[in-house]
Amino acid sequence: MSRELARAAATFEWGWSADELERLVDAVGWTWREPSEGAVTCEFGTARSAGGDAGGEAGGGAGRKAGGDAGAGAFVFRGEVTAIYQNLIEHDTADVLDRRDAFCRAVDDIAEVLGPPPTRTPGPDPSAGWPVAAGVLEVVDRPQALDLWLRPEQRRPTTPPQKAKSHTNPIDWYGLTTLVATEAACLPAGTTLRVGPSITLTQRPDRLTVTVAGTSTAIDWPATGTTYRSMAAGLVAWLRDETGHSHPDEVLIS
Repeated sequence: MSRELARAAATFEWGWSADELERLVDAVGWTWREPSEGAVTCEFGTARSAGGDAGGEAGGGAGRKAGGDAGAGAFVFRGEVTAIYQNLIEHDTADVLDRRDAFCRAVDDIAEVLGPPPTRTPGPDPSAGWPVAAGVLEVVDRPQALDLWLRPEQRRPTTPPQKAKSHTNPIDWYGLTTLVATEAACLPAGTTLRVGPSITLTQRPDRLTVTVAGTSTAIDWPATGTTYRSMAAGLVAWLRDETGHSHPDEVLIS
């Protein structure tokens, strides 16, 4: 159902008045439910698509909200709509790399309608956004859910730069691969992850630059969890086979 909201938002012009909300709901194809008197939020009925949509496929079935309601609604305050949301997937138990797979599928789904996202915010809870006639449309990947938000303007603050935690605990090589992939998938823009003395991963809004012993390659962002796993597996193999590390606990990640 994410494409329907994207298509409607791309051409729908309004003043974000609560009186106009039903017209937008109809344009998206949702079922209008009159807000209760004094309600701060209102919810709409949405039918899940059978396939070919982020709302139908992004999570591969795992962790979705049960039933036919995809979870969509609006926040209303003093007669003005402050935000419209659609819950695409609930994934309380999903790991970071699985979340990134679903996030990329949702971004690709919207990009088929609106083109590549002009606004990209990497980090632990990444987002991608598009300016549209109705405001700003964003896909946001939170630990609890993958959401689509429509707001009058971009409201989500950029994640402040953070350094990855140092790691020296003994783990196996597979564990090290998973750790490197997960840390890389959570890098905010403007930060660098160091893996041992010879590997750096530097995050920019639109790419992750991986440098190994002075040789750099770039990975477009957003990137899937599968991409992070493959990248990390190559780095760990290089550490094990080319640098003589005999055990993963010799590798410092910072």
